[in-house]
Amino acid sequence: MNVPKNGHLKVSYIGYETQEVAVKNRQLLKIVLKEESTALNEVVVVGYGTMKRKEMTSAISHIGAKDLNQISSLDASMLLQGKVSSVSVSNTALADPNNQGSIQIRGVSSRNAGLGPLIVVDGVPGGDMTNINPADIESIDVLKDASSTAIYGAKGANGVILVTTKSGRTGRTEVSFNASVGFSRMYNQTEVLSPYEYVYLQRELDSSDNAGFFDKFGRWEDINNYKARVGTNWQDMLFGNTGIKQNYNLNISGGSKDLIYSLSYTHDDESYIMSVSNFKRDNLNLKLTKKFGDKLRLDFNAKMTNRVVDGPSVSSGSKLRDAIKYPNIGTLTDLSDEDLAGDDEILIENISNLNDPMFNITNEYKKQTKFNNNYNVALIWNIIKGLEWRAEGTYGYSYDRTDNIWLANTGEANSKAGQPVARRQYWNGNNWALRTILNYKFDIQKKHRFGIMAGWEAKHSQRDEMEINADYYPADYTVDNILAMWNNGTSEPTYTTIEEPSRSMSYFGRLNYIFNDRYYLTFTLRSDGTNVFAPGNKWGIFPSVSAAWRIIEEPFMEPVKSWLSDLKLRGSYGITGNSDIGDYTARRWYSSGGAYDNSSAIIPTYIGNPYLTWEKNHSRNIGITTGFLDDRIILETDFYLNDTKDLLYNR
Repeated sequence: MNVPKNGHLKVSYIGYETQEVAVKNRQLLKIVLKEESTALNEVVVVGYGTMKRKEMTSAISHIGAKDLNQISSLDASMLLQGKVSSVSVSNTALADPNNQGSIQIRGVSSRNAGLGPLIVVDGVPGGDMTNINPADIESIDVLKDASSTAIYGAKGANGVILVTTKSGRTGRTEVSFNASVGFSRMYNQTEVLSPYEYVYLQRELDSSDNAGFFDKFGRWEDINNYKARVGTNWQDMLFGNTGIKQNYNLNISGGSKDLIYSLSYTHDDESYIMSVSNFKRDNLNLKLTKKFGDKLRLDFNAKMTNRVVDGPSVSSGSKLRDAIKYPNIGTLTDLSDEDLAGDDEILIENISNLNDPMFNITNEYKKQTKFNNNYNVALIWNIIKGLEWRAEGTYGYSYDRTDNIWLANTGEANSKAGQPVARRQYWNGNNWALRTILNYKFDIQKKHRFGIMAGWEAKHSQRDEMEINADYYPADYTVDNILAMWNNGTSEPTYTTIEEPSRSMSYFGRLNYIFNDRYYLTFTLRSDGTNVFAPGNKWGIFPSVSAAWRIIEEPFMEPVKSWLSDLKLRGSYGITGNSDIGDYTARRWYSSGGAYDNSSAIIPTYIGNPYLTWEKNHSRNIGITTGFLDDRIILETDFYLNDTKDLLYNR
């Protein structure tokens, strides 16, 4: 390394304090970096940028790699469970692979115009936590208040989750392989009546002298015999499996000064506690960074996911209800049609409304195959010191095929004379986005620091659907018979739908001001336009402002700095919008198939609302951040109030 004799070397590395050393005509220098003992300089991802933790003026939570590595889960949303305050994660996927974790940030803020947060993966909005491999995640940042989410406008009304995946580093090629296995079991089953209690209840429901109870459950004097009976535990039969989840991850990364790369492949395989349920997923993630000199850089990111889900959904066919309410013992005689209809009132609920839980599970077939791929390419130009221009484009394609088969005498088949029924559905979708962002950071007399960001974005998405139905297969047909001889059933009309495209355009900007590393001020403004609303209401404006005071930097705090490492007061106010109610809902819709005066006619099927406008969420937040013992202990306290106005409701 050629360095002037009187020059200086600045050495830095992630996680360590930067050191500057004078050369002083020495040939050999020994430099030992000191590990950072504070989290204040930790870099946190925010909307369309990054900042240090100590500079944050909004309610943002950060989960780093150290915390993420402590959790073993195939569902990325579960990495947030118990890690972030005011974030609720519910998950029934342990029993049913058709259900994935749902996330709510600071409760529900809308009636039915979208309830989940915006997922941003490596700076690209519109991600899906089910398509992210947890082993690829480097960090997760959760934006909670309107000051932090307003930069995303209409998409950030329910909070924003920023996911950063692992990248390569300059140096020799590194190859890593990780494997893990986990187990799951059901616990804390719902308590139900014992056989004795169930029979006793039937007698109370039918207490007449000539009750049908006696034919079905025996003499009343013998009821104590039921105390020795062991009833069928339907919950255990349905959800008594030991779930096994396997994860295998291979990562290759490295690079030189001009080219950095990272390639990751992950295979997940999980069997569930519910019978006949299985989940498989393959993820391929490629990240490339190519430098062209000191000014120009090209980033490329490709993500591909293929998921195969086997097994029927718990929610379809009321399987949970049946597992709780279906009788745990049989009757002495077969139930008559009157019994099944509930006319005799011998049961607390008509048996005709219930189904044998195991019969439906083992005689219902469902298989979903979902493929998603997304590509993002960005060109970054460092025009002058502090001024950076970024232009990027994103393209995604998705394919989804679902096969459903209900064999003879299942709930769905009973509507077709008890004969097997089959359904096949296809979805194809594509989306693209273009955005350009200009960032400028500069200082004035070292006490005044400014950051200015401005950007533009355009999005387009569209998908089509096809549904094929066939029924009245021979009663003895199996699933394999139907899949091999689909045409042997009675074909129903094929339904095809080409959905209207969803289009939006946005302008956004942010201004950051820091004075003397004590006082912080942030303004953001975003304007969104969408084709959901009628002319005159298409555009919405969403401003926000936030401020922070780092009290710990004041001179009067010097006596307590030995044990108090951070004390910051934060406040914010902002407005976010929501338009997630369906495309072109402001228009009146018509369809054929109607009749008027014995002639075919076109009839209205949806009454449009030309006055439909943006749903707006007004958010206020006051927070205090406190750090103790060099930030080994950090306490964040927030008080917030959210008001949603002009609620959107699709009837």
